[in-house]
Amino acid sequence: MKNRRKRRDAIVSICAIGVIAITATVIVSATKQADKPKREATESAPPTYATASPTVTPEATTPRPIGTPQPTPTPQLPYTESDVIMLAQTVWGEARGCAPEEQRLVVWTILQRVDADEWGDTIEAVITARGQFAGYDKGFPIEPEIYALCAEEAAKWANGEAPPILAPYATAAPYYFFDGDGRHNWYREGWR
Repeated sequence: MKNRRKRRDAIVSICAIGVIAITATVIVSATKQADKPKREATESAPPTYATASPTVTPEATTPRPIGTPQPTPTPQLPYTESDVIMLAQTVWGEARGCAPEEQRLVVWTILQRVDADEWGDTIEAVITARGQFAGYDKGFPIEPEIYALCAEEAAKWANGEAPPILAPYATAAPYYFFDGDGRHNWYREGWR
């Protein structure tokens, strides 16, 4: 529960920072447009586009009045690109022959274990825990489709979304274990 709250707070902070950055970009862009001399009607003006980050102006570097809130620091996501790569390699090793919906369940098995904090408190710790994911190898390929799927599911997890249920493979959450027959995996809370 504590990890989910941290992730939710991090996502809210990221969204707030994004809104502030976009607003500042629009204001700076509008100010620059207002300062430009008007063109004659015969001249066509090139389109202007908002930039991804605001331009630093002297006004932006002046001290804020007392009582003005400090900008919120960028929060850390509960996972890294390295974690997503490890997830993709694990999915490749454990479920590369399964449908994407079933591959998502492998990712969520790992993420639920992180939340449970019984096998480790990071994605790397859970994946590399002794005797747990035989399908992981750092030499496995990173297929773009599987990587994208893992990144999407990690973002959902960071957002506090619930693990997916997919009958008949995963009929209830949480699920911490799975085994399979080479075509499908079945997910459950306890080991047999």
